[in-house]
Amino acid sequence: VRDILSALQLLKKHGLRNVMIYADGEMCIPAGLAALLSPVSAEVRFNHVPKSWKEYLSDPSGKLSQGMLPYVILQYTDLPDLYRMIGMR
Repeated sequence: VRDILSALQLLKKHGLRNVMIYADGEMCIPAGLAALLSPVSAEVRFNHVPKSWKEYLSDPSGKLSQGMLPYVILQYTDLPDLYRMIGMR
């Protein structure tokens, strides 16, 4: 998330006005969090979006990282809420 936020700030600093964040699969999670937290407005386009953190973590392949789950986040919100907050439908 920090890397994405830094890249958005750098683009803004160099005058880029129209920024789009594109992510696919599990990378939609940090990209969505960065879009929510960034003061730089950006259009988001995501493909193959994880439907919820619960679904993401219950992947039977075990390939997905729990590092994508912010500590105690499920007590407050889930991915559909995040997507709504950044304007995804």
